[in-house]
Amino acid sequence: MSILSRREVLKAGAALCAAPLAVKASALQPESLRFVYFSDTHVTLNRNLAECLAMLEEMNALRPALGINGGDVTDYGWRSEYERYAQFQREAQFELHHAAGNHDVRWSPLGIPLFEELFGQSFGAFEKGGCLFVVLDSTVPLSHWGSYAQPQLTWLEQRLADAGREIPVFITTHHWVGRDDLRVDNELELYRIIEPYNVKMIMNGHGHSDLLWDWMGVPGVMNKGLYQGSWMQFVVDRAKGEISASRRTVEAPQLTDFWTGKIAPDRAKRRVWAVGRRQANAGELIKAPSGALSAAWNKTTPAVLAAGAVAAKGITAGEHQLYWRMPGGRVEVDNVEIVDAENLLQPAWRTQLSGGVLSHLEADQDTVYASTLSGDVFALRQETGGVLWRAELGGFCHSSPVAVGSQVLIGSSTGDMHSLDRRSGLAAWKGKTGGPIYASAAVAQGIAACASGDGKVRGWDAATGQLRWEWQQPKSETGFSQSKAATDGRRFCIGGWDNMLYCLNASTGKLEWKMPCCGDMSFHYSPAIGSPAVGNGMVYVPANGNKLYAFDLATGEEKWVFASPGEKVGYSSPRLNGRRLFIGCLGDTGQVRCIDAMTGKEIWMAQTGSTIYDSSPALSGKWLAILSVDGTLSLIAQADGRVASQHRLPPGLGLCTPAAHNGRIFASSLSGALLAFDTPE
Repeated sequence: MSILSRREVLKAGAALCAAPLAVKASALQPESLRFVYFSDTHVTLNRNLAECLAMLEEMNALRPALGINGGDVTDYGWRSEYERYAQFQREAQFELHHAAGNHDVRWSPLGIPLFEELFGQSFGAFEKGGCLFVVLDSTVPLSHWGSYAQPQLTWLEQRLADAGREIPVFITTHHWVGRDDLRVDNELELYRIIEPYNVKMIMNGHGHSDLLWDWMGVPGVMNKGLYQGSWMQFVVDRAKGEISASRRTVEAPQLTDFWTGKIAPDRAKRRVWAVGRRQANAGELIKAPSGALSAAWNKTTPAVLAAGAVAAKGITAGEHQLYWRMPGGRVEVDNVEIVDAENLLQPAWRTQLSGGVLSHLEADQDTVYASTLSGDVFALRQETGGVLWRAELGGFCHSSPVAVGSQVLIGSSTGDMHSLDRRSGLAAWKGKTGGPIYASAAVAQGIAACASGDGKVRGWDAATGQLRWEWQQPKSETGFSQSKAATDGRRFCIGGWDNMLYCLNASTGKLEWKMPCCGDMSFHYSPAIGSPAVGNGMVYVPANGNKLYAFDLATGEEKWVFASPGEKVGYSSPRLNGRRLFIGCLGDTGQVRCIDAMTGKEIWMAQTGSTIYDSSPALSGKWLAILSVDGTLSLIAQADGRVASQHRLPPGLGLCTPAAHNGRIFASSLSGALLAFDTPE
């Protein structure tokens, strides 16, 4: 995909502004409607606003009733960028609605809370001109991936039921749905909900391409970014009973019609969506639906269709989605569980939580703890998966539960640090901060320390919750942390989004030392995603510029730096076992590396076969386990990197870090299903 330079965009925009628009704003019947859709404005402190304002002038000339920005409103989600975007809002001569995009949440200390402060709830619906407009939030906190949280889907199902099957529906989602390249892990659940209704168009962003496609009978559309000169107009013409769409691009700056549809619902060609469920043994044949033309596992991997069946040979044990392409472009989907009795990873139990898991799981004594994007914290029996208790914190939890003594410490996007009773889940104390808590706590010297989105690290008395100290990270747009604190019992080490690793005195909170990590690179390469590990008198921290650092814990002296020769380190947190460090890498083949903790020399490299994002290894006996984005859990021998077994979790992004304890591995994903596996001897 070619991207025009800023000079080219400005030149094209200026030329168009000097010429009359080819499509004038014609009069419509009162019950008709004209609206505009654009996305990916990417307004930052010194880029893209002028280009977006030039496009806004053209849209204003059409006198639309409303406009929708499909997400990535800003580049980094900083308040200063939104303040600059406010000029665009002021000059818009129409009602303006916004979807959240990954750029609005991925690098922002405030993320969705700031977006909602400025624009209202991140998902919702409104009626205009006899149409229903649904704006969805597909963002995942501090990530570029897409997913719809379960509370949002529950709301959508009820909202559409209330609206009925006759009203035309327009849906906006930033991460695209319905294309072969999957971007939203639970898009099929969205389709199941919307299929019975009169959905006229799904308006997508994120891809920076001018596209139109069909998603099993529902049209989907995408533009390049507004700063790249693309936007579109929709006209709901009641007199004609039609909806028309036209697009403006730099290549074709005059609005050009590209799609027409009927206002009235067409139920004759559609059916209520249903996903079949099947179970098959590894290697056996799966019978295709009558008339199936082809098949693909998990939407991307082609399956050989022969004699009306597909073989499950070579498919990882666990849960998969099998897409059948039918005549007329129709698609049917089966959820297929592959059972392999020879696989070393056999599920011991499975428990469904209230929401997806993005954090690190915690396993200790006889309990496993999980925090969810629904804002709940669960304590489950390691033996059976039975729920011991559930604490509802509000907001969402990117923060990981930390079990220490008689309590469990956990932060929330509401900005509160919670101490919960370990056995009952009841609140022991709560500490307030000035921003959402994405980071996770550590305890030393009787102090519970955790960073907040307001740029401060706070130390609370672990027993009482009394605030003992605060330390302010140097103020900047990137002056905050999301990583888990690491401690040697005397100090706390925390990686920041400002390319720095900070070491604080546990008792006083005073800065003992700080060291730059990828300091010659932009903040994107900070040591802020992967959390530090402490041992051997050193602290080990990954930075996203493909550097794994070892610093002397007492002095901050740099001992060694490891740079991966293949897929880079930086997102996954290192795990230490004696003289060996284990860490995941970011890339298509899902490499995992073992490094000598004293010298920084690589010992071995393993390939899981699928992308690892920020999941980190969990160590269990002679094994380590790590999760890939597609939900594949890999079991790897610590001695030599041999990938001994894999199991695919229920469909959902695999971004969480597994836990290991008492010979069991616990793993979850954004599906909200938490599974336990026994590790082999």
